[in-house]
Amino acid sequence: MTLDQYRQELGTPKSYERINNLKENAVDGPIKEINQKTDIKITYENIKRGRTVTGLTFTVKAKPTKKKGQEGLNQNNEDRDIPPLTVKQIDRFAPLLANYSPFGSYAPSGKSTQEVISWLHTQLRDEAFLKTHKKHLLAIGYTFPKQKS
Repeated sequence: MTLDQYRQELGTPKSYERINNLKENAVDGPIKEINQKTDIKITYENIKRGRTVTGLTFTVKAKPTKKKGQEGLNQNNEDRDIPPLTVKQIDRFAPLLANYSPFGSYAPSGKSTQEVISWLHTQLRDEAFLKTHKKHLLAIGYTFPKQKS
């Protein structure tokens, strides 16, 4: 959209002829408010001819939402402990956890990924470890077994 079209659409005052006034009062503020208060994210880029801004290109995207089934996962399971993992679960979660960057500071330093995976095979058998790192396991896809009614 050209700047003239944008100004005309909004009916901006003469003081908005300067690009900095237009952006400050009729672009950045409204975009910031929309991004904070809605489920969409708006960004824009300047369209330039040489050094002069001649228009704006707006991009509108939906904000990422939590996957179905993940909503409220931590709320419903905050007080639940992770039960002992099966060998199959340990084989699945050890490599995922080893490659999960927020977990990196808890892994032994100076070790290769394969060495960390081997270390995790032992650690994931420990109840205290599961309790301490529950948030990491939930983040990489662990789900609690369905409770019997």
